[in-house]
Amino acid sequence: MSAGDRAIPVPLAIDVVVVAWVPAQGSTSTAKSRAALPQQVPFADAVFNIGRSALLLAALTTGDLGALRDATDARLHQQQRLANVPASRAALEVLRPRTLASRLSGSGPTEAAQAGREEVDGLED
Repeated sequence: MSAGDRAIPVPLAIDVVVVAWVPAQGSTSTAKSRAALPQQVPFADAVFNIGRSALLLAALTTGDLGALRDATDARLHQQQRLANVPASRAALEVLRPRTLASRLSGSGPTEAAQAGREEVDGLED
C-alpha cells in the first residue's frame, strides 16, 4: 500500500462463499477490455457505481441479501466487457438467479458470485 492508504477489516453479517466460474477455453486481454470502455462516462453512471460500492459494504455488514444482489450491478464497465466474452454473459445469466450476487470479475472471462453454503452444491451443473 502507498502512504496514506488504509485497510480496515469489515465484519460480515452473512456467511457467504465466493464461487468463481472460469471457462474451459478462452481468455480476455485486459488492454482490449479497457479499449472497449468509453474515455468519459455519464455523471449519473459514475454516481450509480459509487453508490453501489457503499451499498455492497452495507449489505455485507447488515446481512441484507437483497441489497447484496443490487450492489453488484454496474454501469461503468460490465456490459461493455461482457460484449467481448459471450460465454461469460451466458454464465452470468445462469449464475445470477441461482446465487446471492454475481458479476464479471475484472475484464473477464471469469465470473465471481457470492452464494450461501447450501447453494454451492447445485452450482456445479
